[in-house]
Amino acid sequence: MKTRSDRIPFTQEFILERCVPEPNTGCWLWTGVFNDTGYGLACGEGKTRGAHRISFRVFKSEIPPGMHVLHRCDTPACVNPDHLFLGNHFTNMADAAKKLRLVHKLTPLEVRQIRSLYADGNHPIPRLAAYFRVTKSALHRIITGENWKHLDEGYVPTRTERRNLRRAARAADSILGVRR
Repeated sequence: MKTRSDRIPFTQEFILERCVPEPNTGCWLWTGVFNDTGYGLACGEGKTRGAHRISFRVFKSEIPPGMHVLHRCDTPACVNPDHLFLGNHFTNMADAAKKLRLVHKLTPLEVRQIRSLYADGNHPIPRLAAYFRVTKSALHRIITGENWKHLDEGYVPTRTERRNLRRAARAADSILGVRR
């Protein structure tokens, strides 16, 4: 059975009907749905694809296998083809490093802080993800124990670690607007 999205072709009009121009930056901001990292998702031709990738394809050219579509403007929601360019994985990582937007790598202490802050019930996943600069899905995997399984749950932090945990909790409370 064909769904509505099976009948919708990816065209320039498809993109233009689903974005709004931002006059200060020249970005065309996607108005449809987004993934958890802020990239637009386009549903059509029976598929769900990155909106920026579809924009590149319909305005510029096909995307060769293994290539990434990168943003000059560094705005994940942007679908302006003039802001998009092709690169491989290495180019993408170099671009991310140059723009200082690589996702933060967590330390064991930070993982314990995340679990502790979440367990107290005052810190929802989206706020913790923003505070620790990780994705919501990565944070969820940490909280559920899917990731960082090797951390011993019976671990007893040192006095310094406990002090750092309290400081981090106070800082997170302050930043996230939680009152105790």
